Amino acid sequence: MELALLQEEFFSHMLVELNRSPRTVEGYGKDLRVFQRFLDEAFPAAKQCIGNITAEILSRYVRYLNWEMRYQPRTVRRHIAALKSLFRYANQQEYLRQNPAAKLLFPRFLQRIPTYLEKEQVRALFETITPQSPPELRDLTILKTLFYSGIRVLELVSLKKEHLDMKQGYLRVERGKGEKQRTIPLHPELQGQLDVYLRDGPSCSGDFLFCNLRGDGLSTEYIRQLLARCTALAGLKTKVTPHVLRHSFATVLYKDCGVDLKRLSLLLGHSSLKDTIIYAHTDLGHLKKAIEVLPVPGKKEEPYYMSDEPFQLQLFEKGFPDQPAGLPGKEEALALERLIAIYTDFQQYERKLSRTTFMSRKNTLLRLGVYLSENVFKSPRIAAADITTGHLRLYLQHLFRDRKLQHISISNTIACLKSFFGYASGRGLISKNPSAKLVYPRLPQSRPKYLQWEDICRLFEAVSREDRFYWRDLAVMMTFFYTGLRLQELIKVKLDDLSPDLERLTVIYGKGDKSRVIPLHSYLQERLRDYLQNGRLFKGSPYLFTSCTGTPLNSSSTLRIFHKSAARAGLTGKKATPLIFRHSFATHLYQNGVDLKRIALLMGHSKIDTTTRYTHTSLEHLREVINML
Repeated sequence: MELALLQEEFFSHMLVELNRSPRTVEGYGKDLRVFQRFLDEAFPAAKQCIGNITAEILSRYVRYLNWEMRYQPRTVRRHIAALKSLFRYANQQEYLRQNPAAKLLFPRFLQRIPTYLEKEQVRALFETITPQSPPELRDLTILKTLFYSGIRVLELVSLKKEHLDMKQGYLRVERGKGEKQRTIPLHPELQGQLDVYLRDGPSCSGDFLFCNLRGDGLSTEYIRQLLARCTALAGLKTKVTPHVLRHSFATVLYKDCGVDLKRLSLLLGHSSLKDTIIYAHTDLGHLKKAIEVLPVPGKKEEPYYMSDEPFQLQLFEKGFPDQPAGLPGKEEALALERLIAIYTDFQQYERKLSRTTFMSRKNTLLRLGVYLSENVFKSPRIAAADITTGHLRLYLQHLFRDRKLQHISISNTIACLKSFFGYASGRGLISKNPSAKLVYPRLPQSRPKYLQWEDICRLFEAVSREDRFYWRDLAVMMTFFYTGLRLQELIKVKLDDLSPDLERLTVIYGKGDKSRVIPLHSYLQERLRDYLQNGRLFKGSPYLFTSCTGTPLNSSSTLRIFHKSAARAGLTGKKATPLIFRHSFATHLYQNGVDLKRIALLMGHSKIDTTTRYTHTSLEHLREVINML
């Protein structure tokens, strides 16, 4: 079956059977036309039958989107979703025996904190319109509807008068995103505004609630232009879009009104709480209270228990880099070295793994190749299909017996092997996965190591005032303790990541490319001001902390700061590292009564299970439970 005929049938299936909106089908068509152009350039027309499209071709297309089209990860994710839907349909209709898009993985992307307006900024936006004519009354009503209901712009332009129940005070969204329906209670301010609008506003044809001068329904572009004009008149520096007002609606409810996430998700029309959890990051108030429970040097520590309140580079000009003339088939034995190159390209440019993770996996696989060539195959060229489970077990035994690696390192190696060979077998590059039967070693559940407050004070006091970098070293150590940053996060912090008043720090690229906002402890704010005024020697650098040459502080230099301070403080038998300071940050928060949810937000944990490990460090909490018997 030709690809064009499949797409036509697929779009009809979406419109008629799945009842998808025309805009959704239009978006799928736009993305799949890019795939059609890729096939036209890379393959002859004879290969464009859907039966000839393989997983390797789709993988090369994803690399094309990343390298030649230079699309952002979110855009690449959308294109992959279109491919997955198309080939899933073809597989369900039995046009294909196997789905070549089933193994495509979505790239990771930066999770940004939503932009929103404070209540005062929203009020300033409303004050830019003085309703002296029906069109002006309509515009003001549009702004208030967006803010007081949180509906999307497409939902707003689709509103009709029949969707309003003014007696009961409800607004009904008939066809929201994903064809979902929901009912939103009208705010008294919005209900009063709608009463005036329905009486004195322009008359609309087709029963539309909002219309233009001709009586027809408004376009989404008009709403955006209206917000742009009002934003300029209000003097707001933030770019305000209809979705920013939706974010403002959710953020004000969560942050200022204490609405829980479950009810907020119902008002927003979210299918999952995962979509609503982003608004928990905008409420810095409860995180600021959590940070402030940390003790301050020279001040007696008073235990305080929190209340449970709600709370791309152009890599090539044309074609594909280092691609073989034909895709590897059964007759062509793919060399291990070549397979490693394909896999690492996929991890680095498609999955967008961090450089640390990417280099760790690459080095693990290269060491495997060296071991097999020297001890098993006795040849520099190894066919990837010849590697068996027994060969991998020999390599793991070598790491354990000869290299003396701990079981945690063995476990990480197995994870890398499973990812590598799983990728190769899933793409059809090898017929069998030799790592499938490897078993992870059992690991002891160790408690995180942390320092007592007395030891942390000794480390702060041990920083020498005679040192040229006294202010920097002290600020680095205090930043680790009062923010819980990871080492790689701190050395990437720039001045622009700090708010001008030093109230908060934005972590742009955290672990897993997740971003988060950390309110700064009042004591840390003072120390950072001292550093910026007195101790920052290289003021031209965009980075907050620099080395003695003015370059960004690296891992080795940061560790030396801790080692020097620990030696001067005489902490024998106790390690002082950025990771232990991170554990100390979380442990002291928990011991002072901060709940795990807030600690997880501050630490940047995706799952609260990762944060529960800090509950084992507070024996007094356990003693209270035991005494209840």
